[in-house]
Amino acid sequence: MIALDSSVIVAALTSWHRKREAAAAAVEKALGSRSGVIIPIHALLEAYSVMTQIPAPFRLLPAEAWELLSRNFAHVRLAMLPASAIWPLLAALSSADLGGDITYDAAILAAAESAGASALLTFNVRHFERLRPHIRIEEP
Repeated sequence: MIALDSSVIVAALTSWHRKREAAAAAVEKALGSRSGVIIPIHALLEAYSVMTQIPAPFRLLPAEAWELLSRNFAHVRLAMLPASAIWPLLAALSSADLGGDITYDAAILAAAESAGASALLTFNVRHFERLRPHIRIEEP
């Protein structure tokens, strides 16, 4: 299974994104693969947040962002961490002296790994590599 990060989701779905072609092709390939696609819930929520808060003229109305996401990914399996995994995740981040926005990347990665993904597609490879992943981190 291939997991998708919000950076790839946003790029694949927005006509203005400079990495749209690469992201759309990678997502299409993953969706057509036998192994399938998984989206960590934090990545889906982050994609919605980004699409509805970026500056004009690129900002989407909430209904437009929901439509794009649901039309393209409503059939895709979602992954989330169980509540029992949150404290260990925060403890691991603290032990590695990591904080701030990487916290959400850590949740995305942990959900992808626990769901059985073999790779995570992202345009933020370095962010995820800092977390010492157990799956491949790939840029489309």
